[in-house]
Amino acid sequence: MTGRASPGRASVGTSTTPLRLPLGLLGGVGNGRRARSELGAGPGAATSPQEPSVRYQYTPPELLDSEEGASEPRARRWAWLRCPRCPPCPCVTRTLAVLQECAEGFGAWPSGRWVSSVLCPAVLLLQLWALAYCFLGDLANVDGPLFRLVAMFVCASLAGWMVHTLADVPALVGMLVVGVAFKNTAFLNLGPEYDNLVSALRKAALALIMVRAGLGLDPRQLRSLSLVVLGLAIVPAFVEVVSIIGLGYLLLDLPPLWGVLLGLVLCAVAPSVVMPCFVELRAQRLGTDKGIDTLVVAAASFDDVIAISLYGLVQSLLFSEGTSAEELAQHPLGLVFGILYGAVLGKSLQLVPLRDTRHLAQWRSALVLGGGLVVTFGSDALGFHEAGSVGCIATAFTAAAGWRRRESSLAVDDVEKHFEVMWVVFEPVMFSLIGADINTSVLDGGLVGLAVGCILISLVFRTISTWLLLLAEKRFNWKERLFVALSWLPKADVQAALGPLALDAARHAVTAPATSPSAVQDLQDANVDVARANTVLLVAVLSIVLTAPAGSIIISTLSKRLLTPAPPRIVNTNYIHSLDFYGEKCIGNEFRKLKDQHQQPLPSQWLAEC
Repeated sequence: MTGRASPGRASVGTSTTPLRLPLGLLGGVGNGRRARSELGAGPGAATSPQEPSVRYQYTPPELLDSEEGASEPRARRWAWLRCPRCPPCPCVTRTLAVLQECAEGFGAWPSGRWVSSVLCPAVLLLQLWALAYCFLGDLANVDGPLFRLVAMFVCASLAGWMVHTLADVPALVGMLVVGVAFKNTAFLNLGPEYDNLVSALRKAALALIMVRAGLGLDPRQLRSLSLVVLGLAIVPAFVEVVSIIGLGYLLLDLPPLWGVLLGLVLCAVAPSVVMPCFVELRAQRLGTDKGIDTLVVAAASFDDVIAISLYGLVQSLLFSEGTSAEELAQHPLGLVFGILYGAVLGKSLQLVPLRDTRHLAQWRSALVLGGGLVVTFGSDALGFHEAGSVGCIATAFTAAAGWRRRESSLAVDDVEKHFEVMWVVFEPVMFSLIGADINTSVLDGGLVGLAVGCILISLVFRTISTWLLLLAEKRFNWKERLFVALSWLPKADVQAALGPLALDAARHAVTAPATSPSAVQDLQDANVDVARANTVLLVAVLSIVLTAPAGSIIISTLSKRLLTPAPPRIVNTNYIHSLDFYGEKCIGNEFRKLKDQHQQPLPSQWLAEC
């Protein structure tokens, strides 16, 4: 044979075996340029002595599994299982697709993609358990609480994957169900010695959520929407608290001050539900051109801070714990401390590490996360509980704003990718622990109906007030106003944290030694407070059960119908950490070399980030 080769075939000696590779796997700039020149040579081009003897042909990834791409698509292979007269059911379709993936994975053993994705984490978990057993001994035994806690996290991850894959429901729904099941079937009974561990895991997951939310805030949108953010953080919460005061007095027999306490428990938006949902919408660029994600994330953060601060004040008034001037000033001081901490640390992270540092994105991710964890745990140790969430958001927001201004939005995207990987681990931890806080034994049948009515009516008032408030902002149409109003409903982690506090304080008042002459009357009042605190806990539990799954489903479903995708962004070319075009990966200096070679601005399609 002569040295002539057809496109898509490897000409090494006399071999004619086709070599199929996706173009994105060809490596650096040199390989990509060589592959494009060879592909454009045509079928009749001869191989010169300087040219390599291996030619590449691009094949789409979806056709790599089929022979020459001639077999029917994977989604149609099991179509014979469905009756042609019946309309296809989405759940059945997804289930059959997953079963087909499983069958293909086992059929392609040992290179099956599905089998590999299952075996890798399974082997890793087995190795971690073996190490834990070596160091901890009986504490990590199969029937021990630590093993059951980890088993709950693993089952929550699997349940989230199943409900998201089969039913297209947000994964947190399955994770909440697993947490409730483990807690209320007596499978998970953690002693007091594990309270600090559970609290630390929950705080770490919340810090990760807040950092991810702060990275995605748009400074320009936040500046233009500052008044709307402030109004959205105050007005709907105030309306909900007022409605809860009246409904609690009429339906639940709660005095006005207890109604204020219950309203402050319910008015806080769940950051663990809202933040991840809007981070996903930001990745899909839904509503980002009008700053809807920035509006909701920023307003939800301030809403939580206000609710938590006022809750501590009202609880101290209820149980006569004393309200000195120092305690009253502690809440706003915590807010100021969190903002100052985030501004100083975020400004420092704009300068350090340097832009040419090796593994730049990894260093930035570690430093931002470390700063968030420090302010979260340090603020609790110092007594400034409000500073944790605000400090995490302020740190990430300030650092990301500088990276966007000095370099490119792609620099922030690289950091966000690392937090996406960490969220895969912490998401089942967060929501399974929230589900484990739901104790179904407190659900009194006589009060459940009244409590549900109280929750739903207050949510209606909150939604209407949010809609009316957004009428002042002319940039939003009616679909976007409706979406923001409905996405303002989920309750989860704040309610799980604040709900039991009143009951703990009331029980402490019952067991406290009597020192006043009217000890009998004080004991009766304390028992009445215990009953009212149980009502507060019941309503908090029901609000989580009703609104957390429904709110996440509403956000993920209605976002595709009510929001419009933003146009592609044009990336700043001063400094680009990584840019992918024409299947090539250009890192820093390589991109500058290409720009210098052209001696003109690069084509806009190279710089469009979809």
